[in-house]
Amino acid sequence: MRHLLLAPLDASFGEALHGARLAQQLVSAGDEVTFLGRAAVQPVLDGIPVRFGCIDEAMARLDHHLLVAAAGGRFDSCVLVDRAAVYKVFEHYRLAESVLRRLAPQLVALDAWNLPLTGLSWDYGPEDYVMKRAALEPLRSLLPVPFLAPADAGGSYNALPELSPPSAAQRRGYRAQLGLSDSQRLVVWAQSTWQLPEAHQNPLRQTLATAVPQLMLEYLSTLGDDVQVAHVAARACPAAQVLGSRYRCFPLMPPSQFTQLLAAADLYVTYNLTATSLAMALCLQLPTLVLHNSQPAVRAEVPLPSVSSPRVMAWRKRYFTHGPLLPFWAAPLSLHRFLQPVLQRNPLLQAVCPVEILDEEAVVAAMRGLMWDPETVDSHQAASARYVAQVRALPTAAERLYSYLR
Repeated sequence: MRHLLLAPLDASFGEALHGARLAQQLVSAGDEVTFLGRAAVQPVLDGIPVRFGCIDEAMARLDHHLLVAAAGGRFDSCVLVDRAAVYKVFEHYRLAESVLRRLAPQLVALDAWNLPLTGLSWDYGPEDYVMKRAALEPLRSLLPVPFLAPADAGGSYNALPELSPPSAAQRRGYRAQLGLSDSQRLVVWAQSTWQLPEAHQNPLRQTLATAVPQLMLEYLSTLGDDVQVAHVAARACPAAQVLGSRYRCFPLMPPSQFTQLLAAADLYVTYNLTATSLAMALCLQLPTLVLHNSQPAVRAEVPLPSVSSPRVMAWRKRYFTHGPLLPFWAAPLSLHRFLQPVLQRNPLLQAVCPVEILDEEAVVAAMRGLMWDPETVDSHQAASARYVAQVRALPTAAERLYSYLR
């Protein structure tokens, strides 16, 4: 069979990674895959024998370009990678959505967000972005788990990478490469390019992109000299000076190298619940702390009854005097309201450790427990193992797709 995968949004690396894993499964089954996407996402396809077509120069007439590419009934299926990305691009360039139905006998949406459940209003903070209703066109869907909740029907599939916890010997070897002693604890923090302040024009998102890592690093600085922080990002974080020599910045790296870094770590910390790296940490049974904020969006002069830490109050005054601190699950975006429907009864929240970022006592206690308390670590690893087993019982993305093509 021959498949067309369409990934037209250059910033959608997580979604493109889902598409790349589907492509690998299809190719391994003997099928042919054409992957049309932006040049920025091509690296996720490294080592996968697909036909890649760069569409950077065709965006303004992408609908026409797609019809030419699919002429003569070349494809058995067309998979949108993902639903939201494709319809956002078509709306932005005023392209004809009707073209999508003409690309293959079966049009399938890889829907990383489950748009029919979340709805079309994205609380990016401070403004909302509302997609056109065309994005909710009834389509067969591929719903990746995590971060979506597993379900018996509706297109859910196992989106976990093929990873397992390292052996004791492997872990010692990875830690030795980093020069870590037995008494030291390694915290890994991965930051996507879209989480940097310079990736945003909105001043409030720029502030949030600066302020959240600042507070997180201050918390980490209180844990003692044995805590080392490995930051994987496009550039170093200026706020990390609070850690001195305990901070190391690593450039963005291939998944295999990142896996080794996680295998050497004692804690993974993030303020983006939707990060695909979360799945890697879960498979490795690495304790994972997810920082989020559910407090109402208010400025610093408005007291919050649950916030009494002098550090946090000073931080609010420094960054949020002229604009409110927004609730968030994926800073510096908000997405707090948008994600609520898919987080209800989602077992992912039991497999990780979500903590309110403004609760200094709870955050520091969670960091200490997840790195030093054997009972807490064992409990987390057991929860991770249960979650991974539940997800692995789901079909693969290719199996879901083939069920639609029968």
